[in-house]
Amino acid sequence: MNWIACTPRSFPGTEEGFFSRDSGLCCRALQALGARARVVMPEPAHPGDQADVLRVPFARLSDPAFWRAQRADAVILYSWADPRYTPVARAIKLGGARLFVNLDSYGWFSPIGAPREYISAIFAAEFGKHGRALGAMRAGARLIFQTLARRRHAARLRHMAWADAVGVVSPIAAQRVHDYTCRFNRADVAAQVHFVPHPVDEIMRYDGRAKEPTVVAVGRWDDAAQKRPEVLVAVAAAVLARHQTARFLIAGRDANHCVERIRAQYPLGAGRVAGAERLSHPELQQALCAATISLCTSRYESFHIVSGEALLCGCTVVGPRSPLLPSLDYFSDGGDSGRLSENTIQALAETLLAELDAWRQGLRAPAAIAGIWRERIAASAVVSRIERLLFNQPAERSRTP
Repeated sequence: MNWIACTPRSFPGTEEGFFSRDSGLCCRALQALGARARVVMPEPAHPGDQADVLRVPFARLSDPAFWRAQRADAVILYSWADPRYTPVARAIKLGGARLFVNLDSYGWFSPIGAPREYISAIFAAEFGKHGRALGAMRAGARLIFQTLARRRHAARLRHMAWADAVGVVSPIAAQRVHDYTCRFNRADVAAQVHFVPHPVDEIMRYDGRAKEPTVVAVGRWDDAAQKRPEVLVAVAAAVLARHQTARFLIAGRDANHCVERIRAQYPLGAGRVAGAERLSHPELQQALCAATISLCTSRYESFHIVSGEALLCGCTVVGPRSPLLPSLDYFSDGGDSGRLSENTIQALAETLLAELDAWRQGLRAPAAIAGIWRERIAASAVVSRIERLLFNQPAERSRTP
């Protein structure tokens, strides 16, 4: 079978970056299962592009003749259902391929029906980018546009209608998208909405070693609006002060600054917190295999990828319970794979201490956790699910975009 993974933006097609997640990882997983698969992206080319990346002028992606020439049986399109890329979705279908559209979202596209956390997150993001005055203006304008722009919503639904299946990356978000399509009387589109998680790299595999009371937190810590480093710092300092053997590994951009702030808040725990500005996937796998818990402090995430990576390495997950973090509800699995807390520093610290205690008491089984989640979110499992969605259905559809 001939597959294409298409991202209509020009990302560097490097092995460690692009091919370790999202559409690039889908391509690698399909190849590992014996399928013919490659990536199509628009120009320009980037240093490090792999041989199975086909670069074309952006306009060609909207040409059905281009897609017919590729002779693809199926295309995985990472388009976010953005109306700007509807011509691409249309061309793929008219070119004769089955189409899977990935919708990387927490499931809301406007304030209508969304909680106050959605509005707060938009203001926080704009404040972080533009300051309070300009940020408030931009956030207000954005929310008004989302509320009133019915044409924009109709355009998004037309994009989704071209797909044979639409994958949303958490169960809660998938239900929200389903409800959204029904709100605009598109039950035909709603029928094609499914929960399909992002793929997680197969290198993330538990190696059976003894676990240590180490908490790993990974993120772009220079993005204060989304990742909330101030919450990470306060929670880590509180836990180090109350748990005499707990350790923290902070990884990602600006991690060392976070480590300095944690040590300043609780100097006695300075030797039990470490930082790494960057970890390769093999290095992260080694760190997660030794650790017990992955900590998320984000304000919003469609799919907290490092939580999935941690589960495949036998860790549990701790994070705040929030409508803007729907994947954490999935990852915690009713308490079997972690714990969620109220969205406060004190509650998050208490929950982290409780989870460390569960590990100390032998109530967590890392090999079992890793095995369960490998069947759910490992890249091979995800692309197999996409294949079933695309090919276990009639070829003709009655929907009209």
